[in-house]
Amino acid sequence: MSAATVFDSTLFGNIFGTEEARQAFSERSYVANLIKAECALAEAEEAEGIVPSGTAAVLREHCDVSKIDWQLLAARTEIVGYPVLPLVEQMSKWVPEETSGYIHWGATTQDIMDLASVLQMKHGLEIVERLLRKVTSTLENMSAAYRDVPMAGRTHLQHALPITFGYKCAVWLAGFRRHVKRLEQIKESSLLVQFGGAAGTLASLGTSDSGIRVRKRLATILELQDPVITWHVARDTVAEIINYLALVGGSLGKIALDLIVMSSNELNEVAEPYVPHRGASSTMPQKRNPISSEVILAQSKILRAQAGLVLDGMVSDFERASGPWHLEWAAIPTAFISIVGSLHQAKFALSGLQVNKDAMLANLKSTRGLIVAEAVMMDLAKYTGRQEAHEIVYKACVEAHENSISLQEALEKSSQVTAHLASTDLSKLCDPTKYLGCCQLMLDELLGQKTVQVNGNGNATNGTHYMNGQETPGGAQSGQVCDRCRRRKIRCYGDGEKCTPCTVGGVACVVSTKLKRNRKRKSYYENEVVDERRSGSAPVRTPDSAAGVVDSTLNPTEPSQSRMVGQSQPSVLISNGSDRSTSTWPRRADMISIVRSRQGPEPVIGHMGRLVSNDDQIAMFAGSSTGVHFISQAEQQLQMLRIHTDTFPSSVYSLYLHNIWGNPPKDSEAHLIGAMVAQFPRNAADILEATIDRWTPLYPIVHKHSTLEAFHRLRDDPENADLSILHQVLGLLALGTLGLPGTCTQAHEHFLCLSEKYYHMSATLTSKLHERPSLPTLQGLEIAQIYLQLSSRYSVASQLGGMATRMAQNLGLHRHSQRFKFDPLETELRRRVWWCQYSLDAFSSAYHGMPRLIRDQDVDTDLPSRVDHDQVSRESVAFPLPGERSQVDTALCMFKLAVIVGEALEKLYTTTRRRGGVAKITQLQAELTMWERMLPTEKLTDADDDGGDLLPAVNIDTFEVAFLRAAFCNATVHIHRPALAFTTSDPQFSVSLIACGRASAELIRLFAIGSGDEATPRRLDAVIIAHLYPNGMHMLWQAGLTILFARWKGQPISTDEEDEDLVRTCATTLRHLRADDANGYITQCADVLDTLQTKTFSSKEAQPPVIDQLQWNVWDWPMASALELANTLDAMPLDLQFEPGLGL
Repeated sequence: MSAATVFDSTLFGNIFGTEEARQAFSERSYVANLIKAECALAEAEEAEGIVPSGTAAVLREHCDVSKIDWQLLAARTEIVGYPVLPLVEQMSKWVPEETSGYIHWGATTQDIMDLASVLQMKHGLEIVERLLRKVTSTLENMSAAYRDVPMAGRTHLQHALPITFGYKCAVWLAGFRRHVKRLEQIKESSLLVQFGGAAGTLASLGTSDSGIRVRKRLATILELQDPVITWHVARDTVAEIINYLALVGGSLGKIALDLIVMSSNELNEVAEPYVPHRGASSTMPQKRNPISSEVILAQSKILRAQAGLVLDGMVSDFERASGPWHLEWAAIPTAFISIVGSLHQAKFALSGLQVNKDAMLANLKSTRGLIVAEAVMMDLAKYTGRQEAHEIVYKACVEAHENSISLQEALEKSSQVTAHLASTDLSKLCDPTKYLGCCQLMLDELLGQKTVQVNGNGNATNGTHYMNGQETPGGAQSGQVCDRCRRRKIRCYGDGEKCTPCTVGGVACVVSTKLKRNRKRKSYYENEVVDERRSGSAPVRTPDSAAGVVDSTLNPTEPSQSRMVGQSQPSVLISNGSDRSTSTWPRRADMISIVRSRQGPEPVIGHMGRLVSNDDQIAMFAGSSTGVHFISQAEQQLQMLRIHTDTFPSSVYSLYLHNIWGNPPKDSEAHLIGAMVAQFPRNAADILEATIDRWTPLYPIVHKHSTLEAFHRLRDDPENADLSILHQVLGLLALGTLGLPGTCTQAHEHFLCLSEKYYHMSATLTSKLHERPSLPTLQGLEIAQIYLQLSSRYSVASQLGGMATRMAQNLGLHRHSQRFKFDPLETELRRRVWWCQYSLDAFSSAYHGMPRLIRDQDVDTDLPSRVDHDQVSRESVAFPLPGERSQVDTALCMFKLAVIVGEALEKLYTTTRRRGGVAKITQLQAELTMWERMLPTEKLTDADDDGGDLLPAVNIDTFEVAFLRAAFCNATVHIHRPALAFTTSDPQFSVSLIACGRASAELIRLFAIGSGDEATPRRLDAVIIAHLYPNGMHMLWQAGLTILFARWKGQPISTDEEDEDLVRTCATTLRHLRADDANGYITQCADVLDTLQTKTFSSKEAQPPVIDQLQWNVWDWPMASALELANTLDAMPLDLQFEPGLGL
């Protein structure tokens, strides 16, 4: 037993390290890596023609660490000072004489030693990453589990303010997530290949680029990064790695110190996992010392010392260090074994940590309210000012402390306090559990970030696994690349948990970084060639693609992935064929040869679209498939070769758009425009301004000032007016006159009487605007879609939405605003108009149950800016001050909700990928919960609530907020209702049924408040909200049905009386909102609810609702039109029949 340090000690080795780490940094491993480096160098030089062919194969066959004469190697190393020359001497004896002369060709000792060290550090970082991710995963679980466990927050070891233990864990977690990101950067920048020769100049390989090519090849073989220049004396990379380990050790040390103090007898808030006699004392039987935390704390200081050593090692002299380099030999193994041991201890301590919630609460209350003195001070400051409130509360704190009374008792003795705060107020303010600030919200936001976890095999896992866009049961995300393939810049593909390159290499396949679009501004000019941004999900490889054939040839382990099915393909791609083939297509063998001979990284498809002008000189977006990128390439090549220096005419780019037959003569529109302008009301400008102000918080389609200016020009000079402006104005007038009777004398609700006049005029212009795609035309079409929803012409709105969506794409609104040169106002309008149409498309698809027309992978435009109408102009944009609200804040909320609804449609309402429903619902609900926090509303808490998601309190204050809250309820239903098709024994069925029931109850209450108000504006708001996507009268009716359905399933939403009242309220609200109800459908729906409510609740005492009893045929209702009625309402068909006497 000759161990001299705790790291290789038999006694302490597994306390301060692990066997895996010791083996990775053992001298046997080090020498094995020296041999590996020499063999890889020979392979690289052989590939570049520097040494004879076959040299590398001979070396690999004969050279192995098992052949080492360790005593001879040690003796010679002691003499030489370095192990490389003695190693080369032994290796030369293992191989034939004609090969031995090429060992160590062109290298120097430091090259080989640095390569061995880098290979050791590479392996060490893999161990560190695996343990780091396990600790991170444990902290994530702890943060979620103890989210609501209150405890005392302490500063300077004194009570400061209440926090939760989950918040404390989340603070730890945030640091570890940053460490994971740092590690990815370090692997990219610091694991460098070393090959420079005697002085780093590669002079022994000549003055050509042979040495550089060998170095690049060597980097590829060893899976390291290739530096631009030799780094013999530039040791920042080694220092960065060891200092990174010290950073991780520091974070672990902070956790350890917290746990040590919290586990003291006085606090007794936590304890390390119980193992018999762990932390025991030889004298005091009661002792249970926090051993793991003590070791972690000590290791953090050991790591700090190693970080200092490698920083000293950076100060090297000239082209080879005469001493500082040796510091790394001692620091690197110590640092890695230390950090692995520390992470191992942390994993043990945290994964089984015993948390004493009662002690935490008792300690929180131990100061009798003093810990929330700030809460009292801030509330009192509203009346006295902050400084005076501070003095008043400070005196009360002193009295409470000296007299051993509670803070509330001390405060109630002060007339300065009781003059402003009642005893009940003080009781709430002095409750520590009610003053947690935003710690839980921050925790939720942190946990809401999508991170990648690691399974037991060290593989990345995050629910569903995708490779090349195909769904597989593993861990990587769609369109993502594993760390190893990303570093090597090779294609990442495969069907299983691991990608194929990692499987072949026998290494862990880990995805730790989610690739994002490149948002960096690269050009203001649309015709400049830029790299294509990678989309969020890779395209699915179809069975009939030629690439699939190549893949199947190169990867025989994946026969099913590329097998030809269904339709025949060109023979040149599916058969070997003969060389006599006359086809001009590339042969299969040629394609395979090209792929196999590729040495560099896989190229990126870089073509992009641009704006071109149509016949009316309107800028239209030309996608890359039109050939615009190829034409630009050809033009640039011509100019480079100076064959043709003139630029191509613009028509070559837009030839596909032009009408070669000529446009037919157009009738004069001046008379039509003049006749319509003459019918404008006198107060048209006021109506337009009020309408824009009303709808901007939801649909900021137009800019108020420029629209009013355009209206005045239209009214003053109709002969030279633009038809699209007239269409806009008529649409706004139709929206602005909703609910006004006009000249109608009928005794009914005048919801559309006046507005229909302006809509019909605008509708006559729609056909004329088909051939005039422009931003003003698109704005008019979006306004028309809103009006069509409110007038219950949803099918027409859907059809018009299709035309508007294609027009928006033709105008390039779906592409990022930085790609085009527009003035600030038009740039902002393009964003707003796009997101309005995006929301209309998503909501319309949800309303009609149709596929979306807009795919998220085709969109990279940014959200609109938070600016009001008067803050943006053609010249500039003035952003609001921090904390100030803008008119479009609620619109931004709606756009983000539309994204979630669209995502729900793609994931839950698809006709193909129907598996993984529970994970999809959970993820979507998490996104919806995060979105809910953006709403400017209060939450209601229920004392009996089991911790489920809470809906906002019913308090309609503004039209737009009321709409968003109703849309939120319907979005919740859309996310959870697919789970109602699960079997009732599935846990998700109950969870989703409760979520649907709560959302339905809230929706009924929201609509009931507005519809029951006789005040015209409030009632008008209620009618509008009820008819606007994604809401609808059918969703209100289904809300009442959901309350009943939950009761039929034996899981009522609330008490019998409350559920019955909700269903009754729903029926009453339907009748209030029915307007004219020309066909009587809404009345029939309300009658259905009344009947169901009567039959469900009238017999509840005699026959309690049991799931098995609640079958439709038990009641034996004769109703023949149930299916027709359900289809009318877009509801699920009901197997019901009503009795003849009901008049239905």
